[in-house]
Amino acid sequence: MSGWQNSSVSLLSGKANLLNSEPTGIGPGGQIVFGALLSVIQTSYEIFINCVDSAGGNVNPFVVVEMSWSNSSTGQIVAQEFWTIASGIATGPGQDYQGTGPAKGDTLTITVINTGTGQVILTMLVNQSSRIYPRDDWRSVAPCSAVNGWTNPNSNGPGGILATSSITIGAGSSITRLMPLYAGMISWWVTPGAAVTWTMQFTAQDKVATPGSSSQLMYFTESTAGASGGQQIPLPRAITSYLLKNTGSVATTFVVFVGIQEAPQ
Repeated sequence: MSGWQNSSVSLLSGKANLLNSEPTGIGPGGQIVFGALLSVIQTSYEIFINCVDSAGGNVNPFVVVEMSWSNSSTGQIVAQEFWTIASGIATGPGQDYQGTGPAKGDTLTITVINTGTGQVILTMLVNQSSRIYPRDDWRSVAPCSAVNGWTNPNSNGPGGILATSSITIGAGSSITRLMPLYAGMISWWVTPGAAVTWTMQFTAQDKVATPGSSSQLMYFTESTAGASGGQQIPLPRAITSYLLKNTGSVATTFVVFVGIQEAPQ
């Protein structure tokens, strides 16, 4: 792709590779640093990550990816982003993620923290690009693989659907589902098949403040008997789960839908 330049703008081009890592092991509670990746001279970045447990039984199978942007002439950090992702089970292909966003400095350092109890194997590809991305946007690549200790809902992230199900839940019982990664506004809806009360709880699996700490409750609502309910809420830069509980006295089938609400481009 050809472009233009003047005294302050670099020649535009399609993309240039910053990092193409081999599969790298990160031990329990450990971390690895990629960078500093100098000469970030283009307008944006594109990232691809594959993360998988190296053995079974990983508790708290989440990984924090820190993007730290700085100025090479001063060393001053000018921007940071934290993303919490999940690792796939050892017998599977791993969880895949892709992300894009604007460049915020000419030096990029990426720190990956394993908050789990088992080693993970991480592979990462990072490009710089002249494409224009208005915001940081990381997402799971469909189909999501299994995560130790969790159940994934039916989903189609690229199609804008984070969860869809029709499932029977007994009186006083609940289901928990780990949705694909998406940071932004969502719309959710629950419809019970009988006149029962229910609760819906969204929890970010955010381990940034204290790696290995308990999850952060984002949203909780309680219905009236037999009523459908839903709302638009924002999700953070962390893979998020929901817990739907039947607080009624009889079992019934619940229809659940969680969809991405994106502004037109």
